[in-house]
Amino acid sequence: MAENLDKAIEQLKNMLATDEGKKKIEGILNNIASDAKPFDDPHINLLSALRPCVSPSKQKHLDDAINLVAICKLYRSK
Repeated sequence: MAENLDKAIEQLKNMLATDEGKKKIEGILNNIASDAKPFDDPHINLLSALRPCVSPSKQKHLDDAINLVAICKLYRSK
């Protein structure tokens, strides 16, 4: 199982390394989010609250972190 998780993490890293991959992940998350309950996660709430206080380049990093937390939360729930 750890081997499969390592492969999945590596695939996510590869996808996040390209703009096309990021767009695909964003589309997947948008589809899931439209079907799922809104996340009531303290980590996501904290990252979202910090967003207005940082520069636009850091906001992009926060968005990536929020997406990663959301993916992890979905993975744990299954």
